[in-house]
Amino acid sequence: MSAADVPINVDLVGCFAFTLLSSSSQTSSGDCAGHSMFPSSPPCSCFPSWNGDNDLATVYWQSDIEQQDMSIYNSWIGLHRETDANQALDGWTWPNGENLNFNAWDYGEPDWGQRCGYVNYNSKRLRSGDCENYFFFICDNLGFIPESKMWDEAKDYCQDKNRSLAKFTDIGDINSHVKKEDFPVWIGLYRDGETWRWSAGTSGYINWALGEPKNNSDCASVLSVSKQMAAQNCSHRFPFLCYWNNLVVIKENKTWEEALDHCRALHSPTHQQFRYDLISVQPEDYNKIMAVVTEASTEEVWTGLRFLAGKWLWVNGADMKFSNLAQCPPTVQRCGVLRKTSTHSIETRDCAERRNFVCYRK
Repeated sequence: MSAADVPINVDLVGCFAFTLLSSSSQTSSGDCAGHSMFPSSPPCSCFPSWNGDNDLATVYWQSDIEQQDMSIYNSWIGLHRETDANQALDGWTWPNGENLNFNAWDYGEPDWGQRCGYVNYNSKRLRSGDCENYFFFICDNLGFIPESKMWDEAKDYCQDKNRSLAKFTDIGDINSHVKKEDFPVWIGLYRDGETWRWSAGTSGYINWALGEPKNNSDCASVLSVSKQMAAQNCSHRFPFLCYWNNLVVIKENKTWEEALDHCRALHSPTHQQFRYDLISVQPEDYNKIMAVVTEASTEEVWTGLRFLAGKWLWVNGADMKFSNLAQCPPTVQRCGVLRKTSTHSIETRDCAERRNFVCYRK
């Protein structure tokens, strides 16, 4: 299976990853998790997960989308191999029967066990793959078709338009036809009755393209170039944006010291290298963290903020960017909390009080 994964925006909150795999990657939203629209087994296993932390992306800010490079795609072309009378594979040919007569194969290609050819946008080179993978495709004289199909389905689509899957004459021909395209990418927004909801978390982010959302489509995508949102039929297959959340809300009431010990004792049953700590908070991550804090069963949650040796610090060593904390706080107010109704502030409390807390995976 070929893959092109581009993980970015790694921080204490989580990370997005644009994922373009083969047969399972250009996936229908009906294959995703979390509710009636997305039954079990999400495609968003972008990273090792624990406690079901992976899902289709929840978008909070336009910057979450703007920083994603979603330009990578694979497209079927007319290059293929047939089997002879002895079931052996012949050479690579184009739809008109001409042999491939120039070398534009990507590194390590072709795989001589495969019989269908495609082109990768990133490398602008030819690759071979399983004909039952779902890719976009290019028809002669029609250009790029942003619909995911298996090779035979793509061939039939072009033929129904009195065209054939694309034939290239040389590397320059590939470069002129394989361009940046604006195609849909699944995100975790879906229509529930008259309301649009996120499959994980809560966000007020909306950036619909003109004329969207369409009334007959119930799952949301973001367009790879314009970065605007468009509603799609949930059964269509597209690449997808995953979100990995490395925060864990612990709905147990503990003192600050007990919460710290609890986080540091956590471990993943499948990934022993993961370590946890009480969360630190940076101003740029505040809103994303607060979206998680709302899941707590107490009004306030402990953070990793502590007054020790005459100064405020985060127990994980993160930079202290909050300047409104008391320089010499009372003895009973030397541990930091986030309150569900807080707005860009950290509050201090008695470390012996008991409340929920948030751990993060380092």
